[in-house]
Amino acid sequence: MFPVVVGLNYRTAPVEVREKVSVHHSQIVETLKRLKDNPAIDGVVLLSTCNRLEIYASTKDLEDGIKTIKKFFLAQSQDTEQKIIDYLYVYTMDQTIQHLFRVVSGLDSMVLGETEILGQVARAYELSCKADVNNKMTNVMFQKALAVGKRVRTETGIDNYSTSISYIAVELAKQEMGDF
Repeated sequence: MFPVVVGLNYRTAPVEVREKVSVHHSQIVETLKRLKDNPAIDGVVLLSTCNRLEIYASTKDLEDGIKTIKKFFLAQSQDTEQKIIDYLYVYTMDQTIQHLFRVVSGLDSMVLGETEILGQVARAYELSCKADVNNKMTNVMFQKALAVGKRVRTETGIDNYSTSISYIAVELAKQEMGDF
């Protein structure tokens, strides 16, 4: 089994591209089941937020697994010219785990240490459990990642001063316009 993540985020894709591939929360379980139906995917978790769409999977064949996930992005975006591929990043093996740990710790967020991502990752994992599309690798990967995210927040205080992007936007608006 090989871990892989294919995704796009606020660094790699503008909002209009991220909107094209977004998966509504009511469709995530169905989408996970469709992904898992492909023989190249042994376990899968879909992380969908306003700033990212990432598909974490375990696969017996990295090339087939990556190809399957890229096809999903192409279909989701309805991109016949395959321009979406230019916005995607792919991490495999240890890079997948490292990326997930950075995400869950708030190190890969627009606002360093933002607090919402830990809950979003937990919900993504819960939905994959609900859809019964996990395997041992994705279970261990996400359970460890969630523990790491909690530990980072507890031991480093990374989230003591940072909050969500929306909170920061309101605070900036207050500075410019006064109380409203």
